[in-house]
Amino acid sequence: MDAREESMRFLKILTIVLAIFVQSIDADVDEYKKLYLEENRAFFDAASSVIKKELASPKNADLTEIYKANDFRPIWFDREGLTPNTYRFIDLLEEDRELGDRPRIKATYERLMAQYRTGNMRAQPLEVKVEKEFEVTHLYLDYVGSVLAEKKSKYTPQSLLIYSLQMGSLVFGFNAIVNERLAQRPMKLERKGVLVPDGAGLESTLTRKLASEDGNAWLSKIYGMLENRPVWVGRTGYAKRTRELLGIIQHDASLDPAGAIAKEAAALNDMAKPANDDAAMARELRVMRLYRTYADRHLFGSIDWEKFSKALKRVHPEGVWIPHKILSSPSTFLITAVENDTLKKMFNYSKPPFPMYDRMVVALQHYRRIQSHGGWKNIPATKTLHPGDSSGAVPKLRERLAVEGDYNASATVSAPEKYDDTLVDAVKRFQKRHGLADDGIVGAKTWQAINMPVEEKIARMKLNLDRIKWFKRGKERYHILINIPSFTLYLFDGPEWIERMPVVVGKVKHETPVFYNRVKRITLNPYWRIPASIIRKEMVPKLIADPDYTRKKRIEIHTGPSVESPEVDPRSVDWKQYRGKTPPYYFVQMPGSHNALGKIKYLFPNEYAVYMHDTPAKALFKRSYRAYSHGCIRLSRPVDLLEKFSEMGTGIDFEEAKKLLNENVHKRLYPKLHVPIDTVYLTVWVTQDGTVEFRDDLYGYDALQLASYGDHFQ
Repeated sequence: MDAREESMRFLKILTIVLAIFVQSIDADVDEYKKLYLEENRAFFDAASSVIKKELASPKNADLTEIYKANDFRPIWFDREGLTPNTYRFIDLLEEDRELGDRPRIKATYERLMAQYRTGNMRAQPLEVKVEKEFEVTHLYLDYVGSVLAEKKSKYTPQSLLIYSLQMGSLVFGFNAIVNERLAQRPMKLERKGVLVPDGAGLESTLTRKLASEDGNAWLSKIYGMLENRPVWVGRTGYAKRTRELLGIIQHDASLDPAGAIAKEAAALNDMAKPANDDAAMARELRVMRLYRTYADRHLFGSIDWEKFSKALKRVHPEGVWIPHKILSSPSTFLITAVENDTLKKMFNYSKPPFPMYDRMVVALQHYRRIQSHGGWKNIPATKTLHPGDSSGAVPKLRERLAVEGDYNASATVSAPEKYDDTLVDAVKRFQKRHGLADDGIVGAKTWQAINMPVEEKIARMKLNLDRIKWFKRGKERYHILINIPSFTLYLFDGPEWIERMPVVVGKVKHETPVFYNRVKRITLNPYWRIPASIIRKEMVPKLIADPDYTRKKRIEIHTGPSVESPEVDPRSVDWKQYRGKTPPYYFVQMPGSHNALGKIKYLFPNEYAVYMHDTPAKALFKRSYRAYSHGCIRLSRPVDLLEKFSEMGTGIDFEEAKKLLNENVHKRLYPKLHVPIDTVYLTVWVTQDGTVEFRDDLYGYDALQLASYGDHFQ
């Protein structure tokens, strides 16, 4: 056996060992939810009794059906403080720019937030927590009531909250009334008079044209908001904003030059002055259709989220993708633009405010130029190339990598068919930016990436541009972004990242959810409360073979979910009676470097029982593929991240935290600053130095979303 074969054999053995280890520390998300309920059972039972008693009061009569639907459990508080639903509600209120127009609601919200920030809710008596619980529920009902007021909606504030609780998150409820929330924006033009050159008296012609637009409700709605006044075309031709629109479309590098939008804009741009009023208003409606299609694409992209969500449930039952709803629409967008007499500023303002978006647009232009010059040729399947090999495929490989810029075409070549050092370096660059092991060995995966057509790369770049449009647009200075396909965490200070580290994410069928949240708690030296499936499948068989197994692994067995409950001596139990069953005990691994969660856990309370944590399985971070968890994010350098947190104004004393970590003291930290965290799914992005990075479609989401993709008129 040569050295290469011996090395491969060792790697296979290591992979098997790591897989067994990883499998033993994971459990389904549902099991962690059950653990959450178990840990809070005593609190929920006690709170339910108080809730039932307080619901008898007339002032709380409108809450009865809500709490009945929630089994009389609290919605906003648990034994630790605030629940994920509370944080969702807080985020919504903080981003609602119309809250200032509802002074009573704003005052109630600010009073409750002041009480939470200054008082320790975890230490408050149960009666006080229930009192605050009802105050938050009434605030929710008042807020949603103000949104739904005088609007046609199938929901009432009470039924919307019940629906949200049934679905497991307030997100579903808020998304269900996104149109009602949009209706809070300006819906009528205050500006008076004619809006286009020589447009006086065109209203009647436009009204008649609209009557012939059978079934086009959007056109009727937008022109109703404009009082049937044309905004694009007058008797003498185009208005200034029309030229603005056509120019914006012409210079939009993210658009396909051969696509329907670009072609229609070019056709309209070349048209002569309309011959009469009928022709002018026919042109008016044509420009409005173009505007609507382009504004839709500009604001929302071309992903059909409803179609994708249905496909996701069918193909990936564990998959979650929560797009952050964009509270704008072509209608409100146009009203604001006409009111302020500027279309260009509105389009610039609404563009995603992320440098990565602008860099991707530049990269897309580059790849379209490559496409216009014929792209690159497919290299027929060949054997694996190792540095120093000779092959007829080498000249083709050189030519292929030169097209994307990985290989310098002017480099000196002494032996055309030899896989020389210069080409090896180019292959390594290509492999690195495609998420492959950058070893210079051109095997099956590298050949596959090399032969990906330029058209496919362009399609994926457009798709990922549209994903960026749905990122949460916060104003916070610091922001954590975890890109699932690249297995990487980025910490941003402003628009650019200042720290990054490898992470492990959820494996296929146990996908890490794509969603937004905030880090609310950091636990030093955490306990690991072991889920029932692991107890049944892993712990019981090992205890049958060795009753001291749990003690060796520093796992305690208790009669209740708390570590304060009576401890069970594993040698006093006949474990054979629980073979294939879940015993009536709770297993808790004690803090320490041996712990499955490592030394630090970062919590951002959510509906999916997902969090970030340390891990003893450090070897996994050396691999290019790192999808091994059941959804949680494992950090390669959790202590470095803690140090960064201490520098953000969170109130965390890093030196004190290090001391507690070294002394193995279990401690919960509550940062004053709740740093936003986004788990995202980008298979293409551009780094700060301009490198275009591609990654495999880990969960198959590219394929599902591209199936709903289009560049068409509505």
